[in-house]
Amino acid sequence: LLIAFLAWLSFPAFAAAPSAVNPRQTWQLLDYVAVDYGAAVKSGSVASEAEYAEMREFAGAVRTQLAALPSTPGQAGLIAQADQLVTAVESKADARHVADLAHRLADGLLANYPVGAVPATPPDPARGAQLYAAQCTACHGPAGHGDGPAAASLDPPPIAFTDATRAAQRSPFALYEAISQGIQGTAMTGFSSLPEADRWALAFYVGSLSHSPQMRAEGEALWRDAPAWHQRIPTLEALTRTSEADLIGAGSQDTQARAIIAYLRGQPQAVQTAASGVAAVQSLALARQRMA
Repeated sequence: LLIAFLAWLSFPAFAAAPSAVNPRQTWQLLDYVAVDYGAAVKSGSVASEAEYAEMREFAGAVRTQLAALPSTPGQAGLIAQADQLVTAVESKADARHVADLAHRLADGLLANYPVGAVPATPPDPARGAQLYAAQCTACHGPAGHGDGPAAASLDPPPIAFTDATRAAQRSPFALYEAISQGIQGTAMTGFSSLPEADRWALAFYVGSLSHSPQMRAEGEALWRDAPAWHQRIPTLEALTRTSEADLIGAGSQDTQARAIIAYLRGQPQAVQTAASGVAAVQSLALARQRMA
């Protein structure tokens, strides 16, 4: 009887083992497809064999990981979207189309499998600067140009955070995930041992390295004088999920979107300050953010 009982105990534990797939990793793969596919395929032709092979691998991994996640009512729809993404990558579709597919799927993934990654308080970019100097300059360089003393020996080379085109595609959440988990196939290891607040501080700091002091000053004036921006980015959570490309895609002028992001990445507490005086709907959003 004891042997049978022990066998009975062990079976459900094995059968109910949690999925090894982390939806945050799946989201990160989608973010990289959205940002990097344009360097792999141009005008329907492969521009870089290595990059294209990576994009195919990532798109296929997304499809596999989605199928391995716990069942939800929206899982089948996500898998269908992943099939569309795989087909688009295989057919060397236009980069904007692939990015749109990847972003929509990433948003759907978070809606069905919430990861709860929201900073508890506004990140401190000054703390981020200290951490960057201690942890990141060897590879990414003192100013974020990707030219640190170790950069020459790394393949692929470190990201240049000052690359404005690439930076425009990245939200603080995307940077936070890369800092937390690392990037597969590169020398970038995860820094999960750092406190969460430090990882958010780093994400906001490196996300500001492509912005000039003039952009930040212009953004501060826009945030102060144009309250409509407060509705576009009403909470700290919204700020963490918003990139320059998101604002531009929603109809904002390139220069204004860039200035707003430049200011708020350097002064994220401004979102909370603005939210404290807005209408009831936005106040509820602020309450939700603070409860989280």
